[in-house]
Amino acid sequence: MTIWAIICLYLLLLLMVNIPSVQCFIGNTASTYLTDKIGTKVNVGRVYLGLFNRIVVSDLTIFDQQEKEMLSASRVSAKFRLSEIIANRIDITSA
Repeated sequence: MTIWAIICLYLLLLLMVNIPSVQCFIGNTASTYLTDKIGTKVNVGRVYLGLFNRIVVSDLTIFDQQEKEMLSASRVSAKFRLSEIIANRIDITSA
C-alpha cells in the first residue's frame, strides 16, 4: 500500500467519523464494549476523530460498581500514536 493510499484512507475515515449518525454508532459500540470490559456501566454520547490523531469523546459517564456516578465529562480529548494502535498497543501522548 502506498503512502497516498494510506493518506486517502485516513481522510475518508475522518470524513465518515464526522457524520453524526456514525458518531452515535461508535459511541454506542464503545459503551457496550467498555461496559463488558470493566464490568460497570459506561455511557458514551459520541466519538469522533480530530485532526492529527486526536480522539474526542462527548457526554462520557462512568459508574462505579454500586452504580453511582463516578465520572461525568461533557468532552474528553486525547492524542494518540497511530503506529502504536496498529501494533495493538495504546500510547496516549496527551489528554
